[in-house]
Amino acid sequence: MCRVRLRDVEVEDWRRVGDEGRGWALLDGALAIERTGIDHVVRAARWLRALRATVGRPRGLERLEGQVECATTLARAATEVFLRADVRAIDTAVAKLYTSETCQQVGHEVLRRWSTLARTPGVDDLVHEELFSGLTESPGLTLSAGTSEMMLSTIAADLKEEYERRCLAILHRFGGELVDTVLEVLGPMGAGVRVEPLFAHSPARRTALAETLADLGLDGVERPEEEGGLGLGLTVGCAIALGLGYLGYENAYRSCPLPTDRTGAPGAADEDSHGGCAAPECRLRHAAHALGLGLGLFRTAWEHACAREQFDRKLVDFDALMFPLVRGYAELNAVGTRLHELAEHVADVDGEVLGRFELVAQDALVRVVRAAMQVLGAQGITEWSVASRFYMKCAESIGFLDREGTAAGG
Repeated sequence: MCRVRLRDVEVEDWRRVGDEGRGWALLDGALAIERTGIDHVVRAARWLRALRATVGRPRGLERLEGQVECATTLARAATEVFLRADVRAIDTAVAKLYTSETCQQVGHEVLRRWSTLARTPGVDDLVHEELFSGLTESPGLTLSAGTSEMMLSTIAADLKEEYERRCLAILHRFGGELVDTVLEVLGPMGAGVRVEPLFAHSPARRTALAETLADLGLDGVERPEEEGGLGLGLTVGCAIALGLGYLGYENAYRSCPLPTDRTGAPGAADEDSHGGCAAPECRLRHAAHALGLGLGLFRTAWEHACAREQFDRKLVDFDALMFPLVRGYAELNAVGTRLHELAEHVADVDGEVLGRFELVAQDALVRVVRAAMQVLGAQGITEWSVASRFYMKCAESIGFLDREGTAAGG
């Protein structure tokens, strides 16, 4: 690397790209568009295969494998944005950030195990080369084509201007008009259900929510047409669950019967978890609701940062405070993209793939919650504040993504 300094350079106006004095900002955005992350996920998949060929399939690699699957879906989606006329830097900055950091985590796993891997007998030469590639190349993945800090800066600049629109963009992937309907009806007026403190356990509110969804004709969107439904599929059902979570409501949308006990009576499990139902459709609906809660908490924290001032500056302008939350937005975006793909092809999704996704979603939501509460400060831990109740609701919902822990607990 060489440092080149240019002094007293004059350029004619017609040769200048962009506005005067905005060269760095233009370069910052261009670097985000330079790569979609395809190169990162290809390397990550190769290194992961080499790891599995050497160490087998230890449980510790499941979450990492799930992250690579999420990153691959996100990278594919990033290539599609170039078919639009309104491509923006954030569209690929999110993919570049998530895929490069995911790939680097695979390299870090090689680093962590390197002293053992290097001495493992009988390792194929090509496998060893892949592992050595992961060891040596991974440090530069968050530097080339724009550092992670530059990607975070690009995403943050966009979120400062339209954070709510960016949150809604994740929801709209599942069904724009339907999501807007849910938010418009339940958001401003609460459909008469906010008669108790927000998020307090309230069977009455759940019933009112379910009745409102039925009045809108949304209770049967997944039900086959021959059974009186609309037959629109799981993706639309996830859109409803996402909208409810985004507003902080219980997941009153249900498209499957409650589980029964050995006597055939309805089970007593938490309704928000769909009774802990193991059906892929129910697990994905619950993941959608949990994602909506995470987005709602992110939005609440960002609104607070835009309004709150400290040392004569708004919190949103403190990069050290906001970057973890910005990275959380990128993770929620990746989780939402992967969730949409799984919902679209639920018939082909097996339990292992779904389990890996749930591990990734749980991990991402935990980090978002931590970052959001740090931004919210004292307001986030004030009992019955919106932020505090989002926190508790996230805690209740995230746990049900832990199928391994649930099974271990009985």
